[in-house]
Amino acid sequence: MDQFLSIEIFGQTYRFKAGEESVNAQAVADFLAREIHEVESKLADGPANIEKKAILVLAALNISNKYLDLEKSYVELFETIESRSSNLISTIDRNCNIKENPIRPLL
Repeated sequence: MDQFLSIEIFGQTYRFKAGEESVNAQAVADFLAREIHEVESKLADGPANIEKKAILVLAALNISNKYLDLEKSYVELFETIESRSSNLISTIDRNCNIKENPIRPLL
């Protein structure tokens, strides 16, 4: 079932229709709104005439940076798990004296 979500940006509310596959569509919209608000807060002491587009671009860059950091962490975690699993299997094999037996004919 399609769901509708709303997001408020710069005092204006936008409503979107999210497809069935968008289980967490409202959470995504809320995350974007928080990122925009965070950029606005950081720039509050700066010049008053900062364009809204610049704020949106900065928020998008922050989100992209967070995504790339998470992606890097994921790859590093996966590599660590892969390496540790391989080491664990080798340790188990050594301690169990598992040897590869050649296939012998039954004759």
